[in-house]
Amino acid sequence: MPQTFDETLSRPPSGGIAHVAPDGRFQSVSVQLAHFLGYSVETLIGMGMDQITHTTDHLRECAQLELLQARGAGKFSLLKRFRHPERGLVWAEQLVLLMPQVDGRPPVFEVHVREPMVSDQTLNELHRRAFRDPLTGLLNRASISEQIDSAIMAGNRLGRSFALLLLDIDGFKQVNDTHGHLAGDAVMQQLGRRLNATMIERDLTGRLGGDEFVILLRSATDDFALKRGQKQVLRCFDAPFTLPKGGQADKIALGASLGMAAFPRDGCTVTGLLTRADHRMYEEKRSRLSA
Repeated sequence: MPQTFDETLSRPPSGGIAHVAPDGRFQSVSVQLAHFLGYSVETLIGMGMDQITHTTDHLRECAQLELLQARGAGKFSLLKRFRHPERGLVWAEQLVLLMPQVDGRPPVFEVHVREPMVSDQTLNELHRRAFRDPLTGLLNRASISEQIDSAIMAGNRLGRSFALLLLDIDGFKQVNDTHGHLAGDAVMQQLGRRLNATMIERDLTGRLGGDEFVILLRSATDDFALKRGQKQVLRCFDAPFTLPKGGQADKIALGASLGMAAFPRDGCTVTGLLTRADHRMYEEKRSRLSA
């Protein structure tokens, strides 16, 4: 998605300016920005950016904020949607700069906001194409990789652990070969909806390609939470999938192979974690087929 914010700020940003603490809470807000967001200055102070930002956009925002904090300096811009109390979702262009404090206090983020010069319809379409898998509506490969990388940076900074699961649909090739690719697409669309419905708020699901999916279990900070996450994913295969065929719907039961990798135990990079999970997934598939 294009990053269109004029970082030279050659014209005043129409939405105003704010200072945000490392935990995402507003410390100061200009009157112009409060008016743009639809709240009073007093209401915004102490609120978190997550409370007034579309969930998907806040994920992207957090990934960039983690990168700034890891570097200790820099800036980034993005197009995002704010939750306006009267107008609903409002698109805006946002520039964020990390401002170090000279007196030993934690750094703050300086946030500049302005109205975009592109229509909402165009921005919605660009957003969908850039960050979502067109078949399932889940995060695409680039987006889920960015979120894993963000979780790694947050884990290094805060000492947090997390896990990811790699999922492969058992027998999916036979679905395509026997029923056709439209049936295969229907299976993946249904699985995408089931995965989205079963995940808790902090966890994310993306499609890597083909019939491979990755689930980022940010809530899995111990083995008990990880096992719970694995059970939730496997429950998506309890019910058969509906296949369109000749105007009538057939049902087919499918299973899945899962591979797990935990940060930092199994890797400290996106590639390392995905590779470890991939190996375990195929080990599980081979052992089950040979049994």
